[in-house]
Amino acid sequence: MNTVCPGTTRTPMVTDAWNGEDLSALPVAGSPETFRLGIPLGRIADPADIAAVNAFLISDASRHITMQNIVADGGATF
Repeated sequence: MNTVCPGTTRTPMVTDAWNGEDLSALPVAGSPETFRLGIPLGRIADPADIAAVNAFLISDASRHITMQNIVADGGATF
């Protein structure tokens, strides 16, 4: 068993929150343009980025990976 721990991902919920009027009230304050500066990779994940991690984990290529937490956050928690 493995787990995928995604970082901030450009989903409709996140996009709606960033399009709101009071960005300072959000747990993730600021605009996507400023928020991404805290991500070493330099961009917010797309859903396809997280899906690719999951696709790898269910493929035979990951057959020797088990009991791992895979963090897919562009390096934000590094």
